[in-house]
Amino acid sequence: SSTVAPASPCERRLWVLTAMSSVLKGILNASGAFFVPGLDTFAMNVTAIAVMAAAPADWASFSIVAGMVAGAFVRVLVMVPGYLAVRPGGVRVRMFHPSMREAWGLLLPVLGNSVLFTTSIAVMRALANTIVPVDGAVSHLSYAEKILSAPQDVLVVSMGVVMLPVLAARAARRAFESGPWPKM
Repeated sequence: SSTVAPASPCERRLWVLTAMSSVLKGILNASGAFFVPGLDTFAMNVTAIAVMAAAPADWASFSIVAGMVAGAFVRVLVMVPGYLAVRPGGVRVRMFHPSMREAWGLLLPVLGNSVLFTTSIAVMRALANTIVPVDGAVSHLSYAEKILSAPQDVLVVSMGVVMLPVLAARAARRAFESGPWPKM
């Protein structure tokens, strides 16, 4: 039977750093800064490769984990100066402001979708682990998921990154009525 191991301290650090970099990237994109957020993945990959190459041979697969955590840390560091430039006083978010209630209401379906998606991946991987005759079934499943998600990653995410600041600015100006789309 297949069990899911609890998250290691490295995985938890990676999740926290990824969440921080995503928030910083969103703030910079919404502020109209696209160059620095565009460098984050490049900086992460270069750092991860450098750590893996410099790691001692006895680290084995731990060098990959160390490279990814170091890369995620550099990813955050790359965006901090840009963040401080667009938000010199920092950002104060009032979590219980009336506008935030609407935002939380819009976020709940997205969170539900993420939970269902993650659960389906966990179930598929657990099932792939039970396939005895095929060696590497989980790896094949991972590769298939990457191939399946490539068009979404390239097209949908890229369009979202470009469109989000424009839509946010229009929403701030309440300019939806003058858009090129039909009025509802």
